[in-house]
Amino acid sequence: LHLRHLVFSGPSITPAELEFVDGLNIIYGASNTGKSFASKTILFMLGATSRLPETEEIAAYDSVWMGITLGDQGDFTLYRATRGGHLKIYPGLVKGEPVCRGNVLREKHDRNRTDTISHRLLEAIGLTGKWIVRDGNGKKDSLSIRTLSKYAVVSEDDILSETSPVFLSRTPAE
Repeated sequence: LHLRHLVFSGPSITPAELEFVDGLNIIYGASNTGKSFASKTILFMLGATSRLPETEEIAAYDSVWMGITLGDQGDFTLYRATRGGHLKIYPGLVKGEPVCRGNVLREKHDRNRTDTISHRLLEAIGLTGKWIVRDGNGKKDSLSIRTLSKYAVVSEDDILSETSPVFLSRTPAE
C-alpha cells in the first residue's frame, strides 16, 4: 500500500495538494502549518477516524482525494466528503471529479462485509479475515485498518511518547 497524493478541493478555491513518494514520508515544518492535520486526514481517508478536525482553513473545501497504490491491484483514488460519511473508490490517480462512477466503500469495519474501506485495504495487503488478541483474557477481535493505522501514520505525540508504539494501551484494571 503506497500513498500517492492527498488533495482538498472545493468550489471556487484552488485545490490544496500534498504529494507522496515511495518509502517513508516525513511531513515536517513550523508550528501550525498543517502537519498534524495532514496525518489526521490520512487516517480519515483510511476509515480509521470518522471526522476531520474542524478548522477555519477546511471550511472552503468540501472534498478530499487520496491517491493510493494497492499492490498488484494498481492505482486508485479514494474520495470522501470533508464532513465524513462513506467513501468512494475510483480507478487511477485522480485529483478531482472523475468521469466514471466510483464504488461506494463503507467507512466502518465489519468483518462480515466486503464493501468497507477496511476490507479493501486489508485485502490488498493480504490480511483479510485475520484476528488479533484484544486483551490478557484471550478475547479476539477481527483485524481492521483502524487497528493497524497507528503503526502506519505516526503522530508527533506518538513520537514524543515515552512508551513504545508496539504496546497497546491498557486500562488500570489489566
